[in-house]
Amino acid sequence: MPRAKTLPAWVVPEAESVRREAAPYVEMSPEERARVLASVCRSAARLLASRPDRERVLQMQDALPESAIVALARLRAAARGAEGRDTRSDSAGDRGAPCPPPEHGRDRA
Repeated sequence: MPRAKTLPAWVVPEAESVRREAAPYVEMSPEERARVLASVCRSAARLLASRPDRERVLQMQDALPESAIVALARLRAAARGAEGRDTRSDSAGDRGAPCPPPEHGRDRA
């Protein structure tokens, strides 16, 4: 069978395909993205609940690529270096004062 000299019009480069797929999410507010994420999580929970091998599936874990391990190490080092230099204002309006560490288990106003 002879090979086509040009690709069909519906074939687009991978980068363009990714841009098109991501386009609806780019303009979403954080709240809208949170709703989409919550919906995906609910779907995943339903799928897991329907599987007889739920525990085995939950144990599956892909290894991180070396590039991700290096990036995480760099980010952790940067975060450690930034500790103690947090100058966000607290709720009392004390500009420039370091923020106290977050209190776990309850929201701060």
